[in-house]
Amino acid sequence: MAELAAMRLPAILVPFPEAADNHQHRNALAFERTGAAFLQAQAGARAEILAPRILELIGNAATRGRMGAALARWHAPLAAEQIADSIMLAINARRRAAGGAERAPSPAIRHRQSALT
Repeated sequence: MAELAAMRLPAILVPFPEAADNHQHRNALAFERTGAAFLQAQAGARAEILAPRILELIGNAATRGRMGAALARWHAPLAAEQIADSIMLAINARRRAAGGAERAPSPAIRHRQSALT
């Protein structure tokens, strides 16, 4: 899903129904609800269902454009770094509260901190 968003690649998502906690379906549904992809249940993935959607993606530039714009909103290239930074900030806050030494923040945190001052 992240790769589709990064590349702004419209897609028909056919989630594997046996995936743990049905996560593939939930992720595909979130993309579909925002207009970033088409969702098709595996049980109904037949030629007569898929063909019109494929043809729409191939032949309709407006549909591809709308989906590309929706995919752009899902693109979060710094998500892992932001999560790690949030964890480190929380750890440092606990250390300060306990009277311990902090760890140096990552370059991304230092950049955001300097931008705030």
